[in-house]
Amino acid sequence: MASSLSLAADRPCPTGFPALLRQHRKRDGRSQMNLALDMGISPRHLGFLEKGRARPSADMVARIADALALTPAQRNAMLLAAGFAPKIAPASAAATAAEAASLALGAFETAVAIAGASSAAAAVDIAARFLSALGIAHFMTGTLRRGIHGWEVGRDADGRPAIGWLRHNEANGYRNHDYLIRATAAASAGFFWSDIPRAMLSPLQRRILDEARDFQIADGFVMPVQMGDGSVRALSSWAGPIDTDLATRTAVGLVSTALLDQLARLAAPTLPVNDPVRLDPADRDMLAFFAAGYSIVGIGQRLALAEKEVERRLRGVAVLMGCSTPAMAACRATALNLI
Repeated sequence: MASSLSLAADRPCPTGFPALLRQHRKRDGRSQMNLALDMGISPRHLGFLEKGRARPSADMVARIADALALTPAQRNAMLLAAGFAPKIAPASAAATAAEAASLALGAFETAVAIAGASSAAAAVDIAARFLSALGIAHFMTGTLRRGIHGWEVGRDADGRPAIGWLRHNEANGYRNHDYLIRATAAASAGFFWSDIPRAMLSPLQRRILDEARDFQIADGFVMPVQMGDGSVRALSSWAGPIDTDLATRTAVGLVSTALLDQLARLAAPTLPVNDPVRLDPADRDMLAFFAAGYSIVGIGQRLALAEKEVERRLRGVAVLMGCSTPAMAACRATALNLI
C-alpha cells in the first residue's frame, strides 16, 4: 500500500490532481474516512493526496476512479492531472451522442421542475442538484445595474455562492476590475470563463483569475439575460476543471435560464394577463411541438404557418407567460400540465 505513494518531498504531485480529487469526492458526498475505507487505504494517505503532499501511482488513480465510479472522460482527466498518459480509449461517437441526448433530456426535465417550483429555495435546490452533478458546486443569481461608479451588483439571497472567494474579492477591492462583470454586462448568451482569451485581460485581471485557483476555482459558467431597463439578470457559477463542450454548454444554459426566469416570476406579483390557462389551442400545440424538439420549420409545416409567424407567436406566448424565451415557456407549460 505504501509503495503506491511517495512523499511530496521526493516527487511532488501536480497542482491539479488534489483539487480534482477533492471535487469528485465532495460531489459524491463522501468524507475522507468513507472514501479511504472503500479504497482500502488509510485516511492519512488520502489526506496527503488531497493536500498534494503525496503523489499517486497510476494504479492508485484507477482505485480512486473505481471507488468514485468516474466516467472514462473523468478517469482520463484524473490521470492527466496526476502526470500520467490517458489509458482509457475515448467513448465512441455513438456513446458520445447518447450521453449528449441523455444530458439534454436531464436538462429539460430539470428546467420543467424548476418552472413548477413553488418557492425560490426549492427552485435553487433543483438547479443546484443538476449543476453539482456537472461539477458546478457554487453559483449565485443577481442583477447588474449601471451606476455612477460602474456596474453595481445586487445578489439574490438564494443560491450556493463561493463565500470564501467573494470575501477575498471584496477584501481586495476587485469588483471594479472583475472582467467577468464586464463580460456579463456585454454578453447576450451564456459563456464559460475559459471562453475569454487570456490575452485580452489586464495583468490585474489575470492575477484575479490565478488567485481563484487557490479557492479550487478553475472555471465557471455565466448566463446573462439582458433586461429592457438596461439591467442584466445573471447566474454566475464557479467550478473546478469542467467540460465546456456544446452539450454541457447547452444543458447548463437551459437550467440557468430556467432558474433566472422562475426566480423573477416568484418575486413578481401574479397578474391575470400572465395566466397560462388563457393560451389558445394553437399556441398550446406550438409549445407542445417546441417542447418535443421540433424546429421552427417543422412546427410551421405541421401547423401550416410561415416560419416568421411561428417565431412571432412563440415570442408572444413567452411574453404572455412571463418567460424570457419560448424554451422557458415550454418548460413552464409542461410543469403546469398544459401540454
